[in-house]
Amino acid sequence: MDVTKTQKRILEAVERGYKITDDGVLLGPRKKLSLKIYGKQRYPTFSTNWGGYVFGVPVHLFASYYFYGLKAFETGLVVRHLNRNTLDVSKKNIVLGTHSENNLDKPKEDRIRAAKLARKSQGTIPFNAKLDKEQVYEIREFYDNFKG
Repeated sequence: MDVTKTQKRILEAVERGYKITDDGVLLGPRKKLSLKIYGKQRYPTFSTNWGGYVFGVPVHLFASYYFYGLKAFETGLVVRHLNRNTLDVSKKNIVLGTHSENNLDKPKEDRIRAAKLARKSQGTIPFNAKLDKEQVYEIREFYDNFKG
């Protein structure tokens, strides 16, 4: 199995003694670590220093590996936060699932708003349109003439 840089950092963090409890408490090799979100980050990270470089490890990805092992690295699976709180990395809140399941975790109103925003960004002609403008005009003209 090929692993990404982030996955390698997660494996190294476990080797170095980083842990997470079932109730979501992150423990470093020497002390408890607090979860914070900096700037525009969406998910909390903890920083580690390897070989003179500082790396940020996403806590939710670390927790998913800690709870589910190598299954967390499988292609097509994402980390779902059941209560939508990204700071809650407890075992009852972190589960693995597909992108579709992750989207269905969102309230219906949020999914509708996102769909409308995505459709609006396409402009007047959808990206998946089968006909161009000229073909549409020809078809409309044909039916207008056909009806009389």
